[in-house]
Amino acid sequence: MEFLLEIFLEFLIEIVGGVLLDVVLHVSSRFVRTRQTLNALLTLIMYFGLGLFVGWLSILIFPKAIVRSSNLHGISLLITPVLAGFTMSAIGWIRLRQGKLLIRLETFSCGFFFAFGMALIRLLFTE
Repeated sequence: MEFLLEIFLEFLIEIVGGVLLDVVLHVSSRFVRTRQTLNALLTLIMYFGLGLFVGWLSILIFPKAIVRSSNLHGISLLITPVLAGFTMSAIGWIRLRQGKLLIRLETFSCGFFFAFGMALIRLLFTE
């Protein structure tokens, strides 16, 4: 039970980071329109880099590891990015149904790579 709570808290940190980035990108997209033809691989690399940066910022706020299981070391590197990817794609689906502008972070792949970058930094550099 405690392990599931730890996974949920790690997931919550990554989702909060993703949603905050999503809000910032939507606000900034009103001022600067990016090209729709941006290479998909470059976009994934960009979101992975943003995930690394936001993960580093989260270490400043939460320096202790939330999930640290000796039996399943690194499990958060797989579970939480998958959950975050599904959550970001659900946000995109909701925005699409409302007829609102979507950004690439609101897809599974971009949400996954963003959360994977966050989880990787937190795994490597938390106590």
